[in-house]
Amino acid sequence: MDDLTSYIFDLSQNAFNANSTYLKILIEKDEQYRLSLIDHGKGIKKSDLIKISSPFYTTRTTRDVGLGIPLMLLLCEQTEGSHEFKSIRHMGTRLTFVLNHHHLDFPKEGDYGMLIADLVMHQDLKKLVFTYTCQGQTYMYKYKKNKQTKKRKELIQEINTHINRIEGRL
Repeated sequence: MDDLTSYIFDLSQNAFNANSTYLKILIEKDEQYRLSLIDHGKGIKKSDLIKISSPFYTTRTTRDVGLGIPLMLLLCEQTEGSHEFKSIRHMGTRLTFVLNHHHLDFPKEGDYGMLIADLVMHQDLKKLVFTYTCQGQTYMYKYKKNKQTKKRKELIQEINTHINRIEGRL
């Protein structure tokens, strides 16, 4: 995977596969880069929480491997970060990854606007909350199905403009 948004998109697919119609993505960038993905899917059994870090564990029937979480864990390890997984059966899952964004191995963040535009197109998604916090400033985008949304290009531009402003690139 090329950038963090690719990882986030892949991890978001896990939420949809767990029958979640709600997704919350929290990004906090200060001394470290903290990414949390929260869904209201079917959750993960306690006995399976340990297994999800293995590339040879997947609940999908179409393939024998699942690389999203193992690759993200490798990235955490490479950047001297950490992770935490919490899940409650039939209520949802929270994945948290902490990375050192000053580390040489920290990848490019990618295009958050395009990530969100791609996610809101998913047929099963009913609600999405995306929060990006950096340098004490926060941008939040909320999506609710059947509510008027901007055109894809406008949405991408809006999200990226806000993030660039927070990052001091505008």
